Amino acid sequence: MRALLHASIVLSTSSIVRAHSNFANLIPNGHNVVGASNTPWPAVGHVGPRPLTAAQDIHIGGGFPRNPFGLDFAHGGFKWTPELCAKDSDGDGVTNGHELGDPECLWEPGRTPAREQNITHPGYSAEQLAYIYYQAMQKEVMNKLSGGTAGEQFVNSDTISIGRPFNSDASFLLPYVWLPTGIALGLAIKWYLGPKLPAVRWLLIWCTAEYLGIFGIGVAQHRYFTHQAFKANWLGKQVLGISGALTLQGPPQHWAFMHRIHHRLCDQELDFHSPIASNRGLWFSHATWMTTPHPHYREKGRMLEIIKDLTEDPDIQFMYKIDPAYVVVGMFSIFAVVTTIVTLINVWRDHRRMGGATFLSATLCPALRRLPASIWFYYSMYYWLPVLGSWHGTMLINSATHWWGEMPHEDAMSAACQARNVPALQWVLMGENWHNNHHAAPTSASTWVEWYQVDGVYILIRCLELVGLAHDVKTEIPLKREGFVETGWEFPIQITTQLFFFWLWWHFYLSRDYCCAPVNGTEPTDVEMLAAKDPDVKGAVAYKVDACEVEPLAESSRP
Repeated sequence: MRALLHASIVLSTSSIVRAHSNFANLIPNGHNVVGASNTPWPAVGHVGPRPLTAAQDIHIGGGFPRNPFGLDFAHGGFKWTPELCAKDSDGDGVTNGHELGDPECLWEPGRTPAREQNITHPGYSAEQLAYIYYQAMQKEVMNKLSGGTAGEQFVNSDTISIGRPFNSDASFLLPYVWLPTGIALGLAIKWYLGPKLPAVRWLLIWCTAEYLGIFGIGVAQHRYFTHQAFKANWLGKQVLGISGALTLQGPPQHWAFMHRIHHRLCDQELDFHSPIASNRGLWFSHATWMTTPHPHYREKGRMLEIIKDLTEDPDIQFMYKIDPAYVVVGMFSIFAVVTTIVTLINVWRDHRRMGGATFLSATLCPALRRLPASIWFYYSMYYWLPVLGSWHGTMLINSATHWWGEMPHEDAMSAACQARNVPALQWVLMGENWHNNHHAAPTSASTWVEWYQVDGVYILIRCLELVGLAHDVKTEIPLKREGFVETGWEFPIQITTQLFFFWLWWHFYLSRDYCCAPVNGTEPTDVEMLAAKDPDVKGAVAYKVDACEVEPLAESSRP
C-alpha cells in the first residue's frame, strides 16, 4: 500500500511538472526564473519552485496554490499580454516585463526575449523569495541548522526570518558613521583651538572605554542580564542597567535575547553574526551583519519565552524603554552643564587673579565664544570615543574570537560552535577574550580556567559581591574537548602582547606624562593677552599657563 501511494505521488508530481514546463513556454524566459540562492523555479506562477510531497509541504499546507503572478497569468487566460507585461504582480516596483526580460512588452511565444540575463521572479520580491525558499524546504533547513530533533523544538517555521536583523540602519551608522564623525570633529576643534583647550587625557579615555566595555557590557549586559551568572539586589540592578545603557547597545532585554540565540545556534545558519556559517567572514561578523539580509532567528518568534526571566522582573522593566537616543541627549546635556559651570568658575577665578582691575567681560566674552566648541570637545573625546571603543570591543568578540585561537573545551549548547580563546586580546577585552572557556560554561561568572587566563570581568563581579550589590556568584569548570592537545602558545602570546601594549603606553604616553603635562602652546591665553594690552593695570601679575588652569607665580601687593 505504501509503495502504491508513493508511486501515485511520483506520477502526479511528474505530470504537474510537465504542465508547469508547458506554461513556462508561454512567458518570456519562463525557464530561466530562479529563486533564492539561484535555485531554479520551474513553477513560476506558484508559491513554491516545484510541487512538494506531503512531508515537505510545510509552507503550503496542502495543494499547490498560485502566487500573485500566477493569479494574474491565469486571469488573463494563460497568455502573455501587454496588460500582464506592464503589471507589477509582486509589488516590488518593477513590472513583470522588466523582471522577465521583455521591458517593451513585444515578446511572443517562440521568439527570443530582449534580455536573457538577470531575470528576476515576477511573483515575489527578493526578500519574499528567500523567506519562501526557507519555508518550503523547512525540514532540510532545520536539520542543517539544529543538527537533529532537539533543535527542531527550538527552530520552526515561526522562528526563521530572512532579511536584516534590524529594521533601522541606526545600529550600523552609530559605531561606523556617527561616532567617528563626531570624534573627528572634536579632534579638529582641539587642533584649531590649540592650547585654549586642555590636552587630551588618553588614559582617562581608555579607562572610560574599559568601564563601558568590561563593566557595562561584560558584567551587566553579558554575564548578568544574559546568563544570570550571579544575582543582584535592587540597587545592583540599577547600577548594572544604567552602566549597560551608557554603552548605547540597546536595552538589556534585547541584548540578552540576541546573545542567548547566539549561544543556542552558535556558528549555525541562524546565528546573527557568525563569521563561520556560509563563510560570511570577519567583516560580516564585525559590522555588516546588522544590515545584510541573511537567515536569522526571528526576534518576535519566541522572544518573550526566551527572555521570560527578564520580562517578569519588575525591577528592570523601565530599562526596556531607555532608547539609546535618550542616552545620547542626556549625556550631552550633562557635559554641557558641567562644561559651562567649570568655564564660568575659571573666568571668575581669572578675574580675581587680575586683582579685579579689569572688566569681567574681558575674560568672559572669549570664554563664552569658545563654549560650544569646548562642550563638543569634552563630549566627543570623553564619551563618544569610549563608546566607540566599547562597541568595537564587543564586535571583536563576534568576529576575532570565532576566527583565531585555540578551542580546548566543548561548547555547551552548539556542536558547530567555533568560539576560541584569543590571548592577544587580553588588554582589550579583559577576560572576554577567553571566549571558548565562556561558551563551554556560559552560566559561569568566570572564564578564568588556567592560571594565566585572568578574567577582569569576574574580578569586577567579586567586587560587586564585596560591596553587597551581588550575591550567589556561579562558577563552573568547562569540559575539555576530547583529543585536544595544547600548543603551549597561549601564555607566551598573552605576555608578549601585554608587554607590547605596556611599552606603547610608556613610550608614547606615560613617560612623557601626557596625562598631566602642561601644554606649551604659542597662543596666549585671554588673561595674557589682556595683560599685554594694559601692562600698567594695577594688580597685574605674572602667570604660568598649563593645560588646565592659570596659576600665579608672583603677585604684587595692591595699594
